[in-house]
Amino acid sequence: MKHNAKVFLIYFISFIVIFSIFRFLIGYLFPDLEHIYLLISTAIITVILSPKLDRAKDGDGTRYQLRWIFKKEPIMK
Repeated sequence: MKHNAKVFLIYFISFIVIFSIFRFLIGYLFPDLEHIYLLISTAIITVILSPKLDRAKDGDGTRYQLRWIFKKEPIMK
């Protein structure tokens, strides 16, 4: 599997997992919250906490990296 495919796959899976966890938690903590506000708040939290895609110049050209808010160095180079 190519490096870019792995990075995008890990990015997609991590986004879905973080979204699902926070949707469940917010729905559990605030059961009377309307559906649209539940989805909007979950999406905002997920965008902030999920890993970000970043391009890095390498000797072979440009490659994608995953950077996270909690780590200074890339998760995947």
